[in-house]
Amino acid sequence: MSFIIEKVISIAAPNQLSLFQKFLASRNYLLPLSLIKTIEKFPNETSLFYSKKIYGNEKPESLKNLNQLAHHTFKLSAFLSQNFPNYLFNQFQLIDLLLFENKKSEALEVITQLLDVAQKLEDFTTLTKLYEIIQQHFLAYSRTLPKNHLQDAFKHQEILLSIIKTQDDLVRNTEHSSTKNIQKELAFFKQHFSSKSKSVQLIAKQSYLNLLSHFNHKEFYLKETLHLIKSTSKEIENHPYLLITKYSEKMMTLDYMYLKHTRLVLDEKEMNAACSKIIRKWRTVYSTENRIDTGLFLALSIQGSYLITNYYYNKINSTFTQNINETVDLCESLLHKIDWDKEGFLKHINFCNVYAIFLILSNQDKKAIKLIESMLHQYQQKSFKKLYDGLFVILIMGYLKTKQFDEVVTTYSRYKKLTKDEISIVENDLIIKSMYYVSQLKIQKKKQFQQKLDSVIAELRTDAKLKNNLLLVERIINAII
Repeated sequence: MSFIIEKVISIAAPNQLSLFQKFLASRNYLLPLSLIKTIEKFPNETSLFYSKKIYGNEKPESLKNLNQLAHHTFKLSAFLSQNFPNYLFNQFQLIDLLLFENKKSEALEVITQLLDVAQKLEDFTTLTKLYEIIQQHFLAYSRTLPKNHLQDAFKHQEILLSIIKTQDDLVRNTEHSSTKNIQKELAFFKQHFSSKSKSVQLIAKQSYLNLLSHFNHKEFYLKETLHLIKSTSKEIENHPYLLITKYSEKMMTLDYMYLKHTRLVLDEKEMNAACSKIIRKWRTVYSTENRIDTGLFLALSIQGSYLITNYYYNKINSTFTQNINETVDLCESLLHKIDWDKEGFLKHINFCNVYAIFLILSNQDKKAIKLIESMLHQYQQKSFKKLYDGLFVILIMGYLKTKQFDEVVTTYSRYKKLTKDEISIVENDLIIKSMYYVSQLKIQKKKQFQQKLDSVIAELRTDAKLKNNLLLVERIINAII
């Protein structure tokens, strides 16, 4: 076997491989899927054979493309590492059986194949077990392995678990900690940045960064820290198959940290691009997660706010339309997949409000209205005053878009009654008022509503930071009146 992906295919259980193929098909990875199916049907063939099957010829260029495809497909096999972190253990039963039957050459073939994949994944538990079997049954072969291979595997696994435990203990016990007493832990993580193990390096960097972020340490906002966040994220993207990616909640903290660090310095277009990247990555890499991730939610919120402010009653280009539709699908999946009782009603309300934004952007206004109304009804006995203006601005946008002007007026009255002029975000309140006055003008054209609308516009003009909100209101007026 020349490609590492061939070894992965031979190791994974049939049901695991089937789920991997379904994942590839659902993400439209057609060439990787074709390669997997071809290798599965025709194992242990030459590169020339696979080139002809995949590309229809054996030209040098096709062979080069095949090598790239094999590498890309192996990176995609991170699906197995993340969802079936013990999938390499499938082979130990076979190894035991072959040794019992004294088929040592066959057993060694399985072991060397498993060893190659385990080393690539840095699966130290599997490596330790393999090294013990090799030392017990294949002494001559053990001498061909790197010096101290067994001790190194033990050491790396021990360090990895120690780093994870140190991070978890501090983060879970925030009330007993402060920025003053984490220097020792930060130094502990930092000493492993240059480890021989890529997994130890990455989990040490993630732990270091997560502590800086979690405790709002002054060093978190340094340029050097941003560089470390970006480089660590890039390294994880380049090595998604490493077994540490099974700690998805830790890997995903980097996305949140990036947005937390940069949201005040990036302009809107750059921030939107950053959010798109995070949403796209989450949709393809962490699609099986059944909880709402902080980084993903922040990205959805920021991008939703950007898009609704700039594209409500405005033409949306084809790229944004595709992204919006894909995000709607993601939100719909999360809505039904996540245990909201466990996450809490505030997260549920916030998520549904963000989802409703993307529904309006995809011209599913009635569904957006129904979603927010259901939240207001479901949690009417709960207290969430700080969320009212955010909910009602999107709800009224939905009613206005469907030209239900009477409903806008009625909903505005509900909003005023619930908030009692206790506003969380001023620009939301100004937009709500403008839509109410526009609807009243559409219904009865009274001078008083024009004057009040003019007053809102004047207030928006006084603050340069509200320019996009001003443009939004002007678009609404032009579209409705």
